[in-house]
Amino acid sequence: MGAFAASQEAMSYLAPIGGVYQAGTLSGNPLAMAAGQATLELLGDSEYEYLESIANRLAKGLKEVVANSSLEICAPKVGPLIGIFFNDKKPSNFEEVKPIAENGFYPVFFHGMLKRGVALAPGPYEILFPSLAHTEKLIDETIEIASDVVKEISSTGT
Repeated sequence: MGAFAASQEAMSYLAPIGGVYQAGTLSGNPLAMAAGQATLELLGDSEYEYLESIANRLAKGLKEVVANSSLEICAPKVGPLIGIFFNDKKPSNFEEVKPIAENGFYPVFFHGMLKRGVALAPGPYEILFPSLAHTEKLIDETIEIASDVVKEISSTGT
C-alpha cells in the first residue's frame, strides 16, 4: 500500500466518516504552533507551579461544593488539567465514562455556570484548562458560582 492510500485509510477513522473525533482551534496551524512553542519557551518552573496550584484549588473547591449537596463528583486532575464527572468514582475507560457523561448532570451544570458568566468546556468528555490568566480570586469566584449552580441542581432534582 502506498503512502497516500495508507493516509487515506488512517483518515477514514476520523469523524465525520469514522468514530474518532479530532478537533481543536487552529490545530496544526503553523502560526498557532509557532506561538505555542514561543510561549512554552517563556515559561519557567514558577509558572508551572502556579498552574498546578490553581488547578488544585479549583478541583478541591469543586469537590467541596458538591460534597455539601445531593450530587456526587469526581474531579480527576493531571498537572493543570481537570476533568469533571458527576459520579463518585474516577472512570478509567470509555465504557465507564459513557454512562457518567450521559447521566444528564454535566449539561445542566455547564448551562448553569454559563448563565452566571463562567464558560466551561461544553461537553462532558472535555477538560478544564486553568491558565496563568486565572487568578486565585477568579478561581474562588468560580467555586462560589459552582456552589450556587450545585444548590440549584440539588433543589430541582435535575
